[in-house]
Amino acid sequence: MEKVLIPQQTIQALTTLEEQLSIRLHQGELDQVLHEAYLANNFFTREFTSYALKQILTHFLDKQKLQRFAAGYSPVQTPGTIAIIMAGNIPLAGFHDWLCVMLAGHRAIVKCSSKDVVLFRYIIECLKQIDPELANRTVFSERLSDFDAIIATGSTNTNRYFDYYFGKYPHIFRSNRSSVAVITGNESDNELLALGTDIFMYFGLGCRSVSKVFVPEAYDVSNLLHYMEPFAHLAQHTKYMNNYDYNRTILLMNKVPHWANDVVCLTESASVHSSIAVLHYEYYKDAEQLHERLRRDAHQIQTIVGKEHTPFGGAQQPALDVFADHMDTMQFLCTLSQ
Repeated sequence: MEKVLIPQQTIQALTTLEEQLSIRLHQGELDQVLHEAYLANNFFTREFTSYALKQILTHFLDKQKLQRFAAGYSPVQTPGTIAIIMAGNIPLAGFHDWLCVMLAGHRAIVKCSSKDVVLFRYIIECLKQIDPELANRTVFSERLSDFDAIIATGSTNTNRYFDYYFGKYPHIFRSNRSSVAVITGNESDNELLALGTDIFMYFGLGCRSVSKVFVPEAYDVSNLLHYMEPFAHLAQHTKYMNNYDYNRTILLMNKVPHWANDVVCLTESASVHSSIAVLHYEYYKDAEQLHERLRRDAHQIQTIVGKEHTPFGGAQQPALDVFADHMDTMQFLCTLSQ
């Protein structure tokens, strides 16, 4: 049986969207939109929203990448309606889910986070000018009903809510995850500088943000502070620094050993997850022990940064075929009606 391909019309509309957004971003036409996104959520600075948009344009909407990605799947013969509950921790966190729904041929009911409404609504308005039929397959709603399957992203607590109300539907539910870095002691200066991007991009609020580093025994952890200096400007961000001041005060009051500069505290902890402006570290003896440690916490880890893993500086640049929580969203969507 000949494989059915995702329509080229859909691919063309999405790549035209990439072209239009790139032009508008380059020419400053998105300045007002970026400002409105910041007013809605002060963690969405222009620096970080621009970065998120550029990653989408480069890695998700590039024509050749889209065609290669789409070639691995067949769209559904009987389109359904997919509810998408989007997270609001980083700009456009739910874009990849929406993109997969469109490529698979479904319709989408989107519930945006109140913290991230502006950017995604703007993108759909842009798409309406390019391909109204494709754009009209997306509707926004605060109340979800009349859908066939659901993709929902939230915290561990909200996952219980998802399961209670929506567990009877075919679903993908995602909860808290964090990312880690593995340091061997043989990293170059450039690699350690790039690690700063993995840690501080989006103020460390993303599931792909590195919240913990594994270091070999006798490694001088305090040396890492030197490589974080390029992000010293975060000290000018009030909400971030409120978190920094609070978390450092807690460490000091509880007499927890740590190192700190003006934007981050390093403290030893077994936990993968860390608070804003805090980076955990843990020592390992050898590769075997490290492998077992990573395996044990695999259910909490989104990605691993290091020489034999995701390259330093690449944590926030996932490719189209890198799925959150390692669940193939496209496979899920393309087999719903089978």
